[in-house]
Amino acid sequence: MSGGNGSFVSWGRYDAEHQAILGRLDELEGRWAQQAADAREAATVRRGRTWMILIAVLSGLVCPVAVTAIITILHLSTG
Repeated sequence: MSGGNGSFVSWGRYDAEHQAILGRLDELEGRWAQQAADAREAATVRRGRTWMILIAVLSGLVCPVAVTAIITILHLSTG
């Protein structure tokens, strides 16, 4: 291998640069894996919150109104 100025590059220098590149690549892959894991966790948390909101709305608003309406209809139909 030849450097930019026409001199040859020793194996030690090439190997050191190659190992440095591999180290940076490993670091980037680790960061990507962590970001992917964080994104999956955020999606799971968001899905859980959506279910909690849905259950709260159903149990706090829809069910009481439905039960009250059914009781009212039964009361009016018997009287």
